[in-house]
Amino acid sequence: MVLLRNEAKSGIGFQLDWACFYPDFIMWIKGADKTWMVFIDPKGLQYTKGLEDERVEFINEGIKEIERKLNQDIFLHAFILSETKYKDIIKRIKKEKILSQQDYENKKILFLEEDGWCKKLFERLIDESS
Repeated sequence: MVLLRNEAKSGIGFQLDWACFYPDFIMWIKGADKTWMVFIDPKGLQYTKGLEDERVEFINEGIKEIERKLNQDIFLHAFILSETKYKDIIKRIKKEKILSQQDYENKKILFLEEDGWCKKLFERLIDESS
């Protein structure tokens, strides 16, 4: 396993309709018959559009679309590691629109305030690749 800091604007990035996306970190995991590339982007979520945010949609759907075009032995994953606490996100949302922390985790947003965020990341990689 190798974890590298990705260079902004000159590293590995994705040209998307709404902007260029250069995740802060790239983790490569080489298995006996599979390779995983995991794009990890720590960021604050206080100014995003929630789960409808373009970046959230990309890490869940867009990255898998790219994966389908690649070699079948390479699995692409992406995660947002939220520097913003879950309780601070829901403070500014109307009560009828509040989503659970699990809803965010289901969309590959993990909260750095949680002790088990790293374990959840690896469990998700294993689940999605089996």
